[in-house]
Amino acid sequence: MKRFYVGIDISKDWLDVAVLETDSKKIISEKRIDNNQKHIFKLINQLLKKGNADSYWFCFEHTGNYGLELMAFGSKISFIFGSSSPGDYPLSGYKEVRMIE
Repeated sequence: MKRFYVGIDISKDWLDVAVLETDSKKIISEKRIDNNQKHIFKLINQLLKKGNADSYWFCFEHTGNYGLELMAFGSKISFIFGSSSPGDYPLSGYKEVRMIE
């Protein structure tokens, strides 16, 4: 089964989404969508065409209420997701970011 990481930058008006395939370690999709039910539902349907809910691991920064729609949809479909607080992973000064297996 293919596995994917889905990184999401959440803001009040939109979500910046990047999907990385773990086997190839390549980003297979990058897009910006409106942060509302209609577009989140469409995104989830597109993801489910490539794999089931267990194929995905979502990660996003905790931004208060702006991520509630995404978490609500993800919970209904049983996606695995985690959130972090701003500053948990300081990247300033790093020349590269490596995926840890």
